[in-house]
Amino acid sequence: MVTPPVGAGDVFSASAGPGHFPTIETLLKVAREAGGRTVVVIAQPARAAQMPVDVLIHLPPTSRGPRGLEVSEQSHLRNGSPL
Repeated sequence: MVTPPVGAGDVFSASAGPGHFPTIETLLKVAREAGGRTVVVIAQPARAAQMPVDVLIHLPPTSRGPRGLEVSEQSHLRNGSPL
């Protein structure tokens, strides 16, 4: 991935649908240490507790989640849908 460096006043956003990814957590930490704010879009917010996030956007899953995952009937987004 090639991007300009994050600095004070910047926002770094990431998507971590199933919850926690070590790579995403590392990128969030780097952005925070550089003075940026962090935003994550996630389907399972309980698993994001350890990530350094300023804003957490919860989009309930609508299809193909792990067994036992409650599927939202209110959302119209499907896997691969553009936001």
